Amino acid sequence: MTRISLSLVLMLALCGCGDSTATAPNGATGTAEVPTAGTATDLGDPGPPPAGQSEPPPFPEGADSSAGGQPASTTPTDGPELRPFPDAAQDADTSSNGDNGCDGPADTQAAVSVELLDWAGVEQLIASHRGQVVVVDLWSTSCIPCRREFPNLVKLQQELGNRVACISVSTDYSGIASKPAASYREKVLEFLNKQQAAFENVLSTQASDDLFDSLQIGSIPAVFVYNQAGQRVKVFADPIDGEEFTYAEHIRPFVLGLLK
Repeated sequence: MTRISLSLVLMLALCGCGDSTATAPNGATGTAEVPTAGTATDLGDPGPPPAGQSEPPPFPEGADSSAGGQPASTTPTDGPELRPFPDAAQDADTSSNGDNGCDGPADTQAAVSVELLDWAGVEQLIASHRGQVVVVDLWSTSCIPCRREFPNLVKLQQELGNRVACISVSTDYSGIASKPAASYREKVLEFLNKQQAAFENVLSTQASDDLFDSLQIGSIPAVFVYNQAGQRVKVFADPIDGEEFTYAEHIRPFVLGLLK
């Protein structure tokens, strides 16, 4: 009976330790509160950063420092604006439009030049174009009809391309000792550049009258036409039916006939 009483006393003593009042580490007493679902836990002031750390430690990944406990947004709100890469097609179009610091399209005009030769040199040029119809135009900067028709010589070359070879021969040199053939070079070249005469151009080193006599023509304008075999087949020099010859009415139709 005595043993049963002692056991009962011990059980009552142990039950007394289950009091809901908890003792704080500092000796203060209080009731511990258990957070309920949906209530944010007050983390309190994180206090000063540890040595060597300038900022407070970040919140755990996915946690929000504000009340509510929602995951923090990963979208940056500050910093430089992100822009897409340039469109490659648009960049290519810009380059193709010549937007490279240069004004206007590239100059593709062929260079114009003039060579000082006698008639023997002209005949060598003609022979080098075997297989083509060759048109040789004798002219001078002081000959008004020559200057008027010269653009049509250029047009003929542009129209027929490699099927013909146009050669211009300036007869400006008259044989005056104080004015050699080379002294006319600049004047002749200026006219040729204006006409864009991008074919073979010759400044005759023979006095004009001597050249006319050797070619059996009275004067200029004069045009010699050679066939594909290098043979001279036509001379346009004397007025035709009392009128001056032209490229449109006389020379061009004749050349086209040789090309058939």
